[in-house]
Amino acid sequence: MHIVDWFKSLFVIAKDNPQLMRVQLRALSRHIPLMYFVLITNTVALSITHASSAPLALTVLFPGGLITLSVIRLIGWWRSRDIEITPEMAYRRLRGSLAFGAVLGIAFTACALSLYSYGDDAARAHVAFYISITVIACIFCLTTLRPAALILVLVVVGPSAVFFATTGNLVFIAMALNLLLVSAALTIVLFHNFEHLTRSVVSQQQLVASNAEMAALSAENVRLANLDSLTGLPNRRRFFAELDNAIAEHRSTGACVTVGIVDLDGFKPVNDLYGHAVGDKVLVEVGRRLAKLASPSSVLARLGGDEFVYILHGERSEEDILACGRLICDALSAPYVVADLVVQLSATVGFATAAALGAGTESLLECADYALYDAKHSAPGTAQLFSSALQTRLRHNSLVEQGLRHPDLPDQLSLNYQPIFDAQAGRPIGFEALARWTSPTLGQVPPDVFIRAAERTGLITQITETLLARALAEAKSWPSELRLSFNLSMQDIASPQAVGRIIDLVRDSGLPPTRIDFEITETAVMRDFEQSCAALAQLRALGARIALDDFGSGYSSLSYVHRLPLDKIKIDRGFIAELEARDTSRNILRSMLDLCRNLKLECVVEGAETAGQVAILTQLGCRYLQGYFISRPLPVAGIPDFLSLHATPLRSAG
Repeated sequence: MHIVDWFKSLFVIAKDNPQLMRVQLRALSRHIPLMYFVLITNTVALSITHASSAPLALTVLFPGGLITLSVIRLIGWWRSRDIEITPEMAYRRLRGSLAFGAVLGIAFTACALSLYSYGDDAARAHVAFYISITVIACIFCLTTLRPAALILVLVVVGPSAVFFATTGNLVFIAMALNLLLVSAALTIVLFHNFEHLTRSVVSQQQLVASNAEMAALSAENVRLANLDSLTGLPNRRRFFAELDNAIAEHRSTGACVTVGIVDLDGFKPVNDLYGHAVGDKVLVEVGRRLAKLASPSSVLARLGGDEFVYILHGERSEEDILACGRLICDALSAPYVVADLVVQLSATVGFATAAALGAGTESLLECADYALYDAKHSAPGTAQLFSSALQTRLRHNSLVEQGLRHPDLPDQLSLNYQPIFDAQAGRPIGFEALARWTSPTLGQVPPDVFIRAAERTGLITQITETLLARALAEAKSWPSELRLSFNLSMQDIASPQAVGRIIDLVRDSGLPPTRIDFEITETAVMRDFEQSCAALAQLRALGARIALDDFGSGYSSLSYVHRLPLDKIKIDRGFIAELEARDTSRNILRSMLDLCRNLKLECVVEGAETAGQVAILTQLGCRYLQGYFISRPLPVAGIPDFLSLHATPLRSAG
């Protein structure tokens, strides 16, 4: 059974290998016309040599019909040389060639052998020569289609050899034997050639498949190299490539391009409080929401952390850009449900347009980032477009940053002190040191401006150390019951080294640490909550007290307030502005005061500006107040007079 199956397999066309069938068909389209040409010319020659001795039917009619059929097939194959063949068409044509080859081989062999009995010995020899040379030529032409060549061997060589072997003529018997031997040799060559062809096609297929796989892997590597692995959005690398292309197109054609930077407000506390797994899920949802808002012509990417960017193509008005920003802010402010948690965030967006700025990649991003930075400080949770006003402010900030790098900066810095008042005792309990800078070129620079600039440039720690040393020295001359409050920035507690320098300054000053309050804002604490806790614990261990400044203006999450080493909370002035006009403000303040009592924390209320506010605050139980009604910030020389003036209780506080 195994031999039978193997024999059958010799006549099977490889239908499961379309590429092999195409190669076979292309080769046949070149060789079969030649085969038919040999067959026709040899048959015509055989008919001519037997024309005078054989009947007309055997020399004209029968061979003429076969020649006509061969001519038709020759023309058909010649025309099909350049036709694109599908696998199904190739299979049908190859199967047809097998069947037609078998029939045609039998017919031509029968035609030739029917002429053997006519004519002399030379004519009979011509019949033997005709069959031998023709079948050899046909086998060569059918080398790429092994089943067809083998069929010719079976239907032509076998019967012809038997026919000549039975003639009794030694010459024809020898010719029959030669035909069998030559055909056997050709069959062996046929097998080897066909196997070589098959291996070549398979090797080519494997090479093509390997190249395709390498191309796919290369494309996948390029894709992964340009995608953010968490959100699936384009990453920083892809974004800058897209932006470079957009800027190049803008410069060559004037096409408008706008860049928007989206930054999440309050994401870091989520990461710190609930862990990176929750934070990652929030970022994935942020990416999904932003992708829904992105138009087909825009590019959305994640730069890293909680910062996302847009490239908006096409001309857009300022109103359109800000409307787009509002959509982004609204979409990202909706609650995030992660597992059993509900997380609330907001987003701030800064935009800049190349058309308005004539900017390159870096400057365009810088302008968008400045618009974002300004919005986060002036109106977080909104969108802002970089404008000429911001351009002026940016230039001014550049001048401020240059001024902060001046070697004489320490001599230009000074301190004012705002009293912190005990309304119950009717006397000041200490002073908050407030930084002031008088630049020889810029004049008086507002504290919020130069402090932000110092934080951006990394100069804030130097300024802090300069002013802290001065404040400690000046506070030594105060009465011993008065405390010094000093503000620290995020960078001042960002590393053990920075905290160590502050501790050294306190120890070297001679002022008891127990008279010092270090104030830190909610925003600064949440930049790196764990490091902030460690730094504040070090300062508290020194003997200083820790105050959380501007409480209520930032994140105000009880889940982290109770974890901080705090001694007091300073309530932001924003809650005091409408205290006289709105019951809601009074109720909120009452709740904050209760919170401080429950947490056993001192409470200082900032922004006491009017007598009415002071009266309400004292009625609500606020003991410690700070604001313009009590005193504006004082130079150090004005502190003795203030202390003399308030040696008796504050009348309006009663």
